[in-house]
Amino acid sequence: MSDHETLTHLQSSWPGTEDYLQRVGQVTNDLMVLRELRERESYEASLTWLDRLGYDLSDVTAVPTGMQVLRFLYGRRIVVKAAMQLPVLQELQQELDAEETDRDVREDQTLELPSAEDAQLWAVPELQRKLIAWALETAQRHGFEKQLTVAQAVMLLNVVSMLEAEPGMSPEWAAESLRSVLSSGLFEKDENPQR
Repeated sequence: MSDHETLTHLQSSWPGTEDYLQRVGQVTNDLMVLRELRERESYEASLTWLDRLGYDLSDVTAVPTGMQVLRFLYGRRIVVKAAMQLPVLQELQQELDAEETDRDVREDQTLELPSAEDAQLWAVPELQRKLIAWALETAQRHGFEKQLTVAQAVMLLNVVSMLEAEPGMSPEWAAESLRSVLSSGLFEKDENPQR
């Protein structure tokens, strides 16, 4: 659909008005919607590698649970000590210890916390700091030199998780995919933490 057709369609959805200021507001809204549609198309075009993996934009921007972030970091030998001070995680670890297993609660791939406890985990400043530090180090290895937000760090976590889940992923193709997301308009635009 061309820009003109899109604008015509948007204009037809507004109720008719003779009020000049309402009409200007409607036109301004239509132009903003059109700009957002065009930006989204350019983001999606810059992330064509997602299609090859069978993912879409919502997979890249999905907010993981705090437990998923904790597991991800722990899998990279990044320990978030403050997280283990949360009563729910202490209790779960005590249960594992009572079973006399050498397992760590942070290794359990099936464990998800109730939403209130997971929100507490996400609110642990050390978790967010260490996620951003990991993401910054990863981004710098691929030529990105700016500071990162939690939302951008989450995007990198999602992309790295997708790439690691792919069997036979070559390091070169994984690096190219990461560079693609780092240079995308979507990554640049996401400057504010969304948690």
